[in-house]
Amino acid sequence: MKAVYLVAVLDFVLFDETEDDKERVIERVHLVREQTQAAFSKKLNFVFIELPKFKKTGAELETNTDKWLYVLKNLSKLSDRPALLQGKVFEKLFEMAEIKQLKQEDMETYRKSILEYADVRSAVDYALEEGIEKGMEKVIQRCLQRNMPVDDIIYLTGYTEEQIAKYTQNNS
Repeated sequence: MKAVYLVAVLDFVLFDETEDDKERVIERVHLVREQTQAAFSKKLNFVFIELPKFKKTGAELETNTDKWLYVLKNLSKLSDRPALLQGKVFEKLFEMAEIKQLKQEDMETYRKSILEYADVRSAVDYALEEGIEKGMEKVIQRCLQRNMPVDDIIYLTGYTEEQIAKYTQNNS
């Protein structure tokens, strides 16, 4: 099997757990087996590009990576191709990106895709919230099963005593 790369360009921050995460625009992720902590596969690779973390201005661009990140973040705001983005690849990119060249039917498809993206984004956010809530519920229930003091559960979960009391009733 050849190596497979999923490259996700994000318009939101996904990784923000550590101080280093605040500066790291490109994050590479590999799957790890839970039981052994061994890599699942070196051929399955995930690359996440978090555009909100990219802060460089046009004058600060040094590498090709910087240029690509700048274009990805600012393409919708650029009316002309900046002089610092020279070369055939950027020329082709800007030709393809000119929305005003779209035919009416293509423009409708484009607009629909924007709406669909918003719908998918909302669904993902909702699913994430639901998942966190269900996970916290399981944690609280397990803590209660072990007769852990409520103060400790409050500290671990950040929930209030009233929220935890709801699970105490369900656990009986």
